[in-house]
Amino acid sequence: MGNGEWERKIQFNNYQSLVPITPYPQRGPRVPQSPVPNP
Repeated sequence: MGNGEWERKIQFNNYQSLVPITPYPQRGPRVPQSPVPNP
């Protein structure tokens, strides 16, 4: 019943944790201090 929701919660948590430490600007639009400008 809540299997899909659980997996979604895990992915969301992982994404949020990877956003602030991700060196890739394509992962999230909240990376204005990215050393690599978007083409």
